[in-house]
Amino acid sequence: MKITKKISVYLAVASIAFATVGLVGWVTGNSALKSFFSAEVTMKFNMCLMIILSSSGFLLYNFGHRKPAITLILIVALLSFLILFEHIFQVNLGLDEIFFRDKIENPLLEAPGRVSALGCINLLLFCTAMLFAAKGWYHSAQLFAGLLFLFIYGSILGHAFHITGLYRQGFYSGVAIHTTLALLLLVTAVFFSLSGSGWTAFFSGKLRSRNLLIYGFSYLACAAPLLVAFYIFFLKNSGQSSTFGLLSIIIASLLISFPLAYLARLQINRMDNELRKANEQLELSMEATGLGLWDLDIPTGIIERSEKHAVLFGDEFTPHTTGEHLSSLIFPEDRPRIRSAFNEALKGKELRIQVRTSRNDGSIRWVLVSGKIRSDRNGIPKRMLGTIMDISDQKEAEAKKESFIGVVSHELKTPLTAFKSYVQLAIRLSQDLQDEKIASILARASQQSDRMSSMIMGFLDVTRIGNGKLQLQESFFELNELLDSILNESKTIYSRDTFKFTGCEQIMVWADRTRIAEVLSNLISNAVKYSPRDSPVELSCNYSSTEVVISVKDYGMGIPKYDREKLFELFYRIDRKKQDTISGFGIGLYLSAEVVRLHGGRIWLESEEHVGSTFFFSIPLGPSTESKKVQGSPTGTPSILDQKKSL
Repeated sequence: MKITKKISVYLAVASIAFATVGLVGWVTGNSALKSFFSAEVTMKFNMCLMIILSSSGFLLYNFGHRKPAITLILIVALLSFLILFEHIFQVNLGLDEIFFRDKIENPLLEAPGRVSALGCINLLLFCTAMLFAAKGWYHSAQLFAGLLFLFIYGSILGHAFHITGLYRQGFYSGVAIHTTLALLLLVTAVFFSLSGSGWTAFFSGKLRSRNLLIYGFSYLACAAPLLVAFYIFFLKNSGQSSTFGLLSIIIASLLISFPLAYLARLQINRMDNELRKANEQLELSMEATGLGLWDLDIPTGIIERSEKHAVLFGDEFTPHTTGEHLSSLIFPEDRPRIRSAFNEALKGKELRIQVRTSRNDGSIRWVLVSGKIRSDRNGIPKRMLGTIMDISDQKEAEAKKESFIGVVSHELKTPLTAFKSYVQLAIRLSQDLQDEKIASILARASQQSDRMSSMIMGFLDVTRIGNGKLQLQESFFELNELLDSILNESKTIYSRDTFKFTGCEQIMVWADRTRIAEVLSNLISNAVKYSPRDSPVELSCNYSSTEVVISVKDYGMGIPKYDREKLFELFYRIDRKKQDTISGFGIGLYLSAEVVRLHGGRIWLESEEHVGSTFFFSIPLGPSTESKKVQGSPTGTPSILDQKKSL
């Protein structure tokens, strides 16, 4: 627990202690404990209870028990409101006469047992501050706490100079000294509890960075005794009136506070200059990088944005816009994906998605939208901040690269097919020669041609995926039979018998058998490449009523945490010295992920470095309409982008 939070807890406990003193006074009939030397003003029984409830609610809030804390705060607020209603309309609801009565019985004149109007106002201010804090509105909470502090300060001055109007209403309905002290402790506890948020966080952070906070407290610690001495030795012994004494102490306080006010003004000016300079640097950086900024207020759905943001969307610039309006500017086929991405971002994931925007002139541009959620202390998402960047040139370069790969792969496919035919013919002819050396060479040539053919087909599949032309030939087939076939084939290819298979029961799945076989072959190939030769590779499957999950586990080098999220990206390979000798282009896992996605399934991994990795993928048990949608994204999922707000 932070030191400021500990202090706030101690202050709240001390507040309960003061209220308990008054409570004991009523139970035992001890007038001194009731009034605490407050010139006939008592801490009413109900005030004792409400301070204890308020402090208990504050402690529950501090320890994370929000619901019971808010319940107690609302009870105190309701009681305070009803008692204030009694004062204003001169009625007696009997709220304060349930437990104890004061001596005078006329409720309209002296309000027996009634908590003072000022006491009710103080409690209502505290309750409002706490409710705002619970909602995450820390600036407003601290403003109400500051107002409460001013009321308490007035009561303290009233007690000090015997000005009853500042702390008393009616003969028996004032704010006693221990009531004032209990409330002072409580409001101070609020400031300490919220020291890391709102206005206090901003100013204390800036002041602390230059040690001004320490200087300020040190100065006040020295000045406070001077004020007390001024009051005791000069004003009380000079025979002046209370009014003159009050004015004198206020003037003296202002004079002593002047140096602090001057330093605060200098600091505010310095912060203003720093903020202006930071904004200028940010604008220059954004202009140089071509980034647009946006800030989404999640509860309202209103987006504050920079001018560049509007330019990148091909939109007329307005400082504020809505998600619904921006969604209308996105290419129709990309709207389901960005809705899904925003919904995932609300769950804590980082927003990063490439979409197309439709301009008024009919042109289409690619943009990269990035963003991150900002939540309140309760973990409720409140804002999303992000950037937008034009990546049209990058996408054009990628398209040219994919086109080149596709053309080259297609051109290589024809001569490679002829080469494989020649090798197969040579193998058949070599059988008559009975030359083992030639047979071995031809067998290796056949293996390498198969490998090259597989690589070229992979590049062609990458091109098809980029063009949206990869088609699935789905049908029902028995899964165990496929898994068993792939495993036997792997034993032959890799010449190892460390494969283990835990199959499902006899189960039929609806999928492209050839493509699922390719996914399994890719995962098994990686498991073999990145694990010791004598370590096992485990293949298993489990199923539910809707899907089957297949896993491939190895006991190899494992995958660093940083690389796991990027592992299914095209051409991505882990940068490790040991991998320099392991062949590959970084397309196998990408193709596997795309094939699984087209089936409407999921693919993921679990890994621990130097222990091993497990790759999982799922496929539906029956025909899935989701696999036919663009990127497998839901089209009917509500999103914060669909909120309609008038600006």
